Amino acid sequence: MQDKFNIPLNLREKSASRISMIASVIALVVLVLIFHQLDYNMVRKPAREAVQAAQEKKEAEEKAANEVIVDRATIAAAGDNIYYARIYESGHYATSDTWNYDHVYENVKSTISAADLALICQETVLTDYHDGLSSYPNFATPVEVGDAIVKAGFDVVACASDHVNDFGAGYLRQTLKFWREKHPETTILGIHEEAEEPGSIRSVTVNDISITFLNYTFGSQNSLAGEGTSDMVNVLEEKKVAEMIESVKPYSDCIVFIAHWGDDGSITPNEYQKEWANFLLKQGVHVLIGSHPHVLQPYGRMSDTEGHEMVVFYSLGAFVSSLQSVDEIIGGIAKFTIERSIKDGVGTIRILDPYIEPTVMHYVYESNTYSPYLLSRYTDQLADIHSIKEYAGENITVDKLKVRFDEIMRQNVEPSAKTDFLDDGASANAAESADDGSGDYDSNYDYDSGYDYDSGYDYDYDYDSDYYN
Repeated sequence: MQDKFNIPLNLREKSASRISMIASVIALVVLVLIFHQLDYNMVRKPAREAVQAAQEKKEAEEKAANEVIVDRATIAAAGDNIYYARIYESGHYATSDTWNYDHVYENVKSTISAADLALICQETVLTDYHDGLSSYPNFATPVEVGDAIVKAGFDVVACASDHVNDFGAGYLRQTLKFWREKHPETTILGIHEEAEEPGSIRSVTVNDISITFLNYTFGSQNSLAGEGTSDMVNVLEEKKVAEMIESVKPYSDCIVFIAHWGDDGSITPNEYQKEWANFLLKQGVHVLIGSHPHVLQPYGRMSDTEGHEMVVFYSLGAFVSSLQSVDEIIGGIAKFTIERSIKDGVGTIRILDPYIEPTVMHYVYESNTYSPYLLSRYTDQLADIHSIKEYAGENITVDKLKVRFDEIMRQNVEPSAKTDFLDDGASANAAESADDGSGDYDSNYDYDSGYDYDSGYDYDYDYDSDYYN
């Protein structure tokens, strides 16, 4: 008799049982795969990516630590922009009663605009009162000159000069109002509504380099007109200058100082200039640009035993004028490159390739023509019609102008005799450049090795006589 509890499975039941077992195995495999994928996506993959990201970050940080980030900005700086009557009359068109001076800068506009930033020394105040225009000895210049220099490509205007106070606070305020309302993007230096306090100056950013421009004059030509305006014009005073420079250092990569100084008509820096140059070097100024003499003076590098380095252009001469000697029509545009290198978060500034590109202030009275040219583009045909021949007693030629430029640049600039001129104002500025024997220095000058002397300064005048070749 067959046991009822041990009945053999029929084929259908056997098949269903086998399918059920296979399905269970498949389901188990699927679950294992799912959990494996979940483990990979949620645990192992993130962990591996985190390790990889950490490694990449470490490598990037190591690379950044060893990498030097370099930024550069090219600078062009022109000398004194001083309009005598004949020049500002050349821009007055009587039939339409309009004023325009674009023609004055048309021959140098491309050079000015090519720089990342361009500066000019505007020696006189600007006025929109055309009946009140004035020339030597007290200057008031049409505001349209300001429009023209901006159109020519100038971004920074240095205004502290001995003539900016010729007509007192009224014209100073007109000048400031013009720049504020017509060209707010232009940086105006050296004049202001009220006293500039340390820390009040802001930098100009060029190609990520923060540049602070400071502008001071030795004094005012007309102190009577300037009564009550002592806070409106920056005047060279040792303590104030030192405090201002120190206050701008935290946010400045590079400090450029424009000094209105020197003896009018002298191609040689005087003691006042040289002592101020020494002082500004020690304060941390990177580039020093001089105006006022209306003639060129040499340029070069200075350094001291404390690690300070500075490029100094003692005078860029007259950029636009109708002055009447050969030396006064030869001007120059200072050119240099500011390089900032950053490594390990520390920035280093170098001034590369400083030089002066000579210019000629060309004017022809008969044709009412007034315009500076680059000397490298000037021609004997232009020189032959220059009105300077009425005063020079002979015709000028391009070669003669080049020779004179070379002579000025090759001067042996003796270092300061340390005669305590800094706070003696205009009288000190007018002192003649002479060694009174109080200095102690080595006067052996070498164009290759620089100018070394015992007080710790080093002059390296790197003028290249092959400029034209």
